[in-house]
Amino acid sequence: MAQRIYRLDSVNEVPSPLNPPPGCSFHPRCVMAIPECSQAVPPLREIGGEHQVACIRV
Repeated sequence: MAQRIYRLDSVNEVPSPLNPPPGCSFHPRCVMAIPECSQAVPPLREIGGEHQVACIRV
């Protein structure tokens, strides 16, 4: 089975590290964000080799 590889370019401004948004810190500027992204910080998961991802959509 072939894997899909996506490169997601973020949009908008980077949020302040002193006042981060709730949930995933990328959700305000992620083109694939869904409502759940603003509710919880996704856990970091290994997706193969030395690669990790923290996204509920993956």
